Amino acid sequence: MNLNRPRTADFSHRETHEGLDILLSLDEAMDVLGIGRTLLYKQMSNGELPWVQIGSTRHIRRVDLIDFIERNRKGGRRVA
Repeated sequence: MNLNRPRTADFSHRETHEGLDILLSLDEAMDVLGIGRTLLYKQMSNGELPWVQIGSTRHIRRVDLIDFIERNRKGGRRVA
């Protein structure tokens, strides 16, 4: 485990395909949210953050991550 990894995720290397959701790894979702694995799994297990399983690997759809962030937003202005 790399404890010195940056806490900001860069998805510029990912291609986007019109009409398809981008799937993020759990590590990428943790980076975006700035949380650890335990809290991420808690949010997934209580149904707050939907996930997709492909084989033995879990992923989070980008749109679900954005929805989760918006639902948990406190104060400030909403960005359109």
